[in-house]
Amino acid sequence: MVLTNAVLSSIKTAVKTQIITDFTHVDFGTGTTAVTSADTDMETSVVRNARQDYTSLSNDIIISGFLGSGQANGSSITEIGCFDAASAGNMQEHALITAVVKTSSKELWIDIRNKLTVTQS
Repeated sequence: MVLTNAVLSSIKTAVKTQIITDFTHVDFGTGTTAVTSADTDMETSVVRNARQDYTSLSNDIIISGFLGSGQANGSSITEIGCFDAASAGNMQEHALITAVVKTSSKELWIDIRNKLTVTQS
C-alpha cells in the first residue's frame, strides 16, 4: 500500500533528543493517543516486525517497515513505532497515521524518516 498525500499530511510524530543507533524493528498498532517525546512504548501494539531496510540520505535516516498480507487483518492501523529490539527495547520514533484498515488483500509498507541536525558547541 502506498500512503497517499492525505495520509502523509496527517502523520503526527514526536521529536526525540536522543538517537538510538540500531533501529531493528518497526511496530504497528491501533493506539490513538497523541504522541509525545516522552513516549517509551506503543499505546496498543499489534505486530512488531524486523525492519525491511535502513538507509541514510544526507542528514536523514530512513527505516522501512512492512506488514504482510497475513498480519494484523481486521485491525485499524493508526500507530507506528521504531524500536531497537524484537520485544520491549527502546522506542526511537512514535507516530500516528490516518487509519489503514488492514485486510488480507493489503500489505503495508512504511518509511520512517528521521532528520538529523548536528550542532557543535
